[in-house]
Amino acid sequence: IGHGGRDRMVSELKQKYCNITKEAIMTYLKLCIHCEKKSSNPKRGLVSKPILHKAFNSRAQMDLIDMQSQSFNDFRYIMNYQDHLTKFVILRPLKTKRAEEIAFNLMDIYTIFGAPAILHSDNGREFVNKIITELNEMWGDIKIVHGKPRHSQSQGSIERANRDVEDILATWMAENNSTDWPTALKFIQFQKNRAFHSGIGRSPYEAMFGCPVRLGVASVGFPSDQVANLNTEEDIETIINSQLEKSPDDDIDIVNQQQQNILSAREESVKCLEKQAKKMIKTSNRKLKSINVGTTVRIPIPDVDKARGSPRNLLAVVTDIQDDLYKLCTENGFLKHRYTRTEIVPCDENFLDLKETTNSAKEKEITLREAAGHNSIAGTQGYQRCHCKTKCQNNRCACRAAKKLCNSKC
Repeated sequence: IGHGGRDRMVSELKQKYCNITKEAIMTYLKLCIHCEKKSSNPKRGLVSKPILHKAFNSRAQMDLIDMQSQSFNDFRYIMNYQDHLTKFVILRPLKTKRAEEIAFNLMDIYTIFGAPAILHSDNGREFVNKIITELNEMWGDIKIVHGKPRHSQSQGSIERANRDVEDILATWMAENNSTDWPTALKFIQFQKNRAFHSGIGRSPYEAMFGCPVRLGVASVGFPSDQVANLNTEEDIETIINSQLEKSPDDDIDIVNQQQQNILSAREESVKCLEKQAKKMIKTSNRKLKSINVGTTVRIPIPDVDKARGSPRNLLAVVTDIQDDLYKLCTENGFLKHRYTRTEIVPCDENFLDLKETTNSAKEKEITLREAAGHNSIAGTQGYQRCHCKTKCQNNRCACRAAKKLCNSKC
């Protein structure tokens, strides 16, 4: 029945046998190596080892929101830049996603707030390398390293920020009856940064500057009945002088208090993030059982790393565990990168023997794509897809240039 799973097997067995329980069928399926390779994987909503930073600009995250279907004045993307500690967000409209344009906008941010030590993006390590190279050409003194690609430990913070930005943008466009989203980004950035963030226990603006958002004279603390009568700077000075007579604090004390407020806000943000991290680890430990050395696990293979007709999973055996990171070995070699607990799923049966698998690997290190290619008879590379909005009419289309039909538009 083509390894069709439990329900198909039950339907077939009913025609020939009786008194065969679903438990017996599930036990049989768990012993099938082909069924394990094609099994669906649970959604990854857990983080086993969250990232924590205690200083501003230690790590920054960047992502792009695709707005090509709603382009306005040739702007097609939104660059979302977020500081990992304060969760302070900066939004910029982009016409392209070329490294040069992104680096130019990042340089504008860095000359105001300074540059982070680590720049992380889920768009890939090569993509970030190009951006860092462009930044070095513009500003030779800058030194930034890239974070890990597809980093499962980043807690999905930038993805949640993207979702918030899209929701606020949709509301703004509906309220203002406008599609001018590049102009709206300034207001969306302000609303996002002034809103309470549960992860740090305060708004990103307070974590960054140590005080609530101010909206002109109305936020200074003047009585509401006097604000309406303020028209000139002299009116403001009159009220300030009357308040200074009651307050003996000098300017130095005010500055020192502001600096203390900033430090206190960031220290409290670190405590809130540590509390959130402990909660995430506790949830992860409760829902994910531990894996020992010698256990056979399956690793989901991304679509870009496998050919059509290939299994969706790769089987490997755990050879070493360090700092909750698992070293895996396949029949064709050791995988180069270590994996977290949330990235692998243990099999109920040990299909791979630890000693035999490590001997056949011969200490050779390979990538996940190479391992997927060795594991499949269909090929070693993924398949091409074009991003054409209408029909594929010229050779600028990747699939047409390769003389392949990737979808119904071709």
